[in-house]
Amino acid sequence: MRRPIKRLLMQAVRARMVWFWLAGYSARDISVTTGTSVSTVYRWLRRCHKALKRMAGLAVQISDADDQDLQNSLKATGTGRIVEETKDASDCGRRQDMEPFKDLGGHTFKVSTVPYFPYVAYSRDMSERGNMVTLQDSLNVRVLITASATLNFTYEVWETPDRSFGNLNAQGQFNGLVGELQREETDFCLLLTPTSKRLEVIDYLRLEPTDYMVVLSEKPSLLSAVMSIMRPFSNELWVGLVVGLVVWSMTAWMLQLLWKEATGGPGVSLRRILMYGWGALLEQPPADPSKNFSGQMLVGWWLVFCLIIVTGFKSSLIAHLTVQAKSQTPEGLQDLVEFDNWKWGIEPWMLDGQLLNYFEKSTDQVVQEVYQRIEKFTLKELLQKVLEGRYSIVSAKNYLMVIIASNYVDKYGQMPFHIGREERGILACFGWGIRKGAPFLEAFLTLASRLEDAGLIKHWTEVVVAQRVKETRAKAAPKATNVLGSLDEDKEVILSMDHLQGAFYLLFLGSGVASITLLTEKILGTESHKLSYGRTMLK
Repeated sequence: MRRPIKRLLMQAVRARMVWFWLAGYSARDISVTTGTSVSTVYRWLRRCHKALKRMAGLAVQISDADDQDLQNSLKATGTGRIVEETKDASDCGRRQDMEPFKDLGGHTFKVSTVPYFPYVAYSRDMSERGNMVTLQDSLNVRVLITASATLNFTYEVWETPDRSFGNLNAQGQFNGLVGELQREETDFCLLLTPTSKRLEVIDYLRLEPTDYMVVLSEKPSLLSAVMSIMRPFSNELWVGLVVGLVVWSMTAWMLQLLWKEATGGPGVSLRRILMYGWGALLEQPPADPSKNFSGQMLVGWWLVFCLIIVTGFKSSLIAHLTVQAKSQTPEGLQDLVEFDNWKWGIEPWMLDGQLLNYFEKSTDQVVQEVYQRIEKFTLKELLQKVLEGRYSIVSAKNYLMVIIASNYVDKYGQMPFHIGREERGILACFGWGIRKGAPFLEAFLTLASRLEDAGLIKHWTEVVVAQRVKETRAKAAPKATNVLGSLDEDKEVILSMDHLQGAFYLLFLGSGVASITLLTEKILGTESHKLSYGRTMLK
């Protein structure tokens, strides 16, 4: 019984491949959906085509077993129409591997859009919003031009007046691009992300993967060398070291005190034990203060502890002196909330549509705090605030990379900004929104899948970005300077006063403390002498 069941399952999988292909899915999407490799999808689609020809009475080289399986799969999917089309194509004496594109008869479509490079770029024909625009080189514009030439249609591109992607109001109506499609004022739009509510009123054509949301901040700067001798250990470790010294000194002093009470031997002062513990940490311990075996055992374990601490401090100190530490920079939304006195902002037009819906409805406390404290400025103002320090921008990665590469990267490829490693896929994907029930949707789906299979979507994205960066940099010199040109981590590092200035500050601090201690002793000694002299005179 296992073999017939397995054969039926294989037939079902192959039938799904055929149906997905006919519906306009790309081979990559079919492989993900069916759990097979892309090469397997192409292999069975080719065999499907050969099987269709055999069903039509053509002589094609294919094994009998594969032929029977495919014929059963194709019959299960109801592909009689495909058989007839294959028979007609074969009469022409040529192989037809795919259906021809539909001819839309030169129909003129009304298209709406908003600017968002590298996906859509245009210039306004008039200064007011809501008028026709002239398209500029960008990814979706290339797809539109290709579709126009392939499917035989023309188009008029209009800018949506409010430059909104589409927000749902209380009456169940959308504004922006989605609203125009919902009211059938336009045929399709060039840039949109799908949501469950939007897909209830429009159809959708997926073209590109999502653009991840990232945090852009100022590049980490070198920390001051004043505290370089303190950075080998964390603040918690320094506190623990001081507490450990005090606890050990108190323990040793108590043991010596108990031994003195029990045997009547000489005691040891607490000050002497403290100075011994401190000297051992500095690798210059004075004479052993212990008077018995238990005290000597305690001193021995303290010396082992000091050996480990000193070894770790020396090795870490060398690293911190030769390679200076850098300031912390946010890598994601969590860091924005946790860093002290840190602010962030976003462009007003970007906080719209699905991104606004994400911030408003997210149950993540971090996202909610970021949304409540976010500021709105133009991109130029945001970048200036980032350069001033302790400020970040929340935006789309590809969008930011184009702007930074065009205006803020010097001839050495360095820039004064840092893009966080955390990438949030807030949007599902990018593509075209199409009015509900449009008869040309199937033709658009077929064209889009074949563009993706050919690798043109990815290729065009890279070409468009590179071309925009080249053109922008040619018009004006980059604003960034060689901010990191003086840093070369591979060259030999010679310690200077800048590296060891912390040691001199500690020397001055220690001298000051010693002077204050001497003054205190002098004052206390004088008062003690006066009291002693007074008692003598009274006697």
